[in-house]
Amino acid sequence: MKKIIIALLMFSLSTAQQVYQAVYRLSKKIADSTQLDIETRKIATFKVDALEYMAMKAAEVMPDSSMSMLDRQAYALYDFIDTFTRRLAKA
Repeated sequence: MKKIIIALLMFSLSTAQQVYQAVYRLSKKIADSTQLDIETRKIATFKVDALEYMAMKAAEVMPDSSMSMLDRQAYALYDFIDTFTRRLAKA
């Protein structure tokens, strides 16, 4: 159910704005929050760092590429980390 909600959220955000920017802003907000536990903030910090690195490398390797590739990669990163943390919590 959570995966469906995330997919719908990302789809709705992609129509109004870029997925990369939405994931980046959400992760940055969580990373900067002092009210959340440290593990959640560390995961969000990792997402922010990974997204910044992806954008930097995309600009180096493919300076004329569209944001759609970066959007797909950002969604894949978000989905992978979410799935990984859920499975880790179950183990």
